[in-house]
Amino acid sequence: MTNLLDIQNISYSINSEKILRNVSLKIQSNMMYQFIGGNGAGKTTLLKIILEIMPPSKGRIFKLQSFSKKYIGHKIPLKNYLTLDENLKIYLNNFSETKLIDTLKKLNLYDKRDTKFSSLSYGQQRKAALIPIFVETHAMFLLDEPFSGLDNAHIEIIKKEMISLVGDGKTVIFTSHIPAELECETLRL
Repeated sequence: MTNLLDIQNISYSINSEKILRNVSLKIQSNMMYQFIGGNGAGKTTLLKIILEIMPPSKGRIFKLQSFSKKYIGHKIPLKNYLTLDENLKIYLNNFSETKLIDTLKKLNLYDKRDTKFSSLSYGQQRKAALIPIFVETHAMFLLDEPFSGLDNAHIEIIKKEMISLVGDGKTVIFTSHIPAELECETLRL
C-alpha cells in the first residue's frame, strides 16, 4: 500500500455552522473508505475538499504523490435530451469498447443504448452514471452515495466492482447514510 493523501485536522464551516470538525485520515492505495453520516453531516463536503473543489476552513491535505481520480456525485451528470449511447461517448474517458459492452449487459442497460436518457428510470440513470468504475482506469474513485436508487441485485454488482478495484490496487472512497456491508475503513461524520 502506498500513502496517497494525509488529511490533517480538516474543519469546515458555513457561516457559524460547523460541518466538519478536526477530521484526520490517511488515504492509501489498495484500500476502501466509507464516510458515513446523516444528511448534512459533511460527507459530500469532505469529498469536495479531497477533490480540491473547495478549501477547508482549517486544516490541510497533503497530496503525497500524483494520481488520477474520478468523482461520481449523487447528482447524475448525464443529459436528458441525449440517448444513453450519446451520453456515454461524452461522459467516458479512455475505455475499452468491449469492457463497455460487457458492463452494459451486466447492468441490464445494453438494450437501452438508443433510449433517451430522460426515458430511463432513476435506477437505470444511476447505473449509467456509475459505469466509469467498470471501464475507466484511475488510481482513486470517489463515489457520493453510489447505492442510492439501486435495487439489491445492482447494489451487489456495484459492491463487487468496488472490491475488484481495491484488489487491483485502486482506492475507493464512498459516502453513505447507512453502513455498507463491505470490508473498509469507516469514518463516521
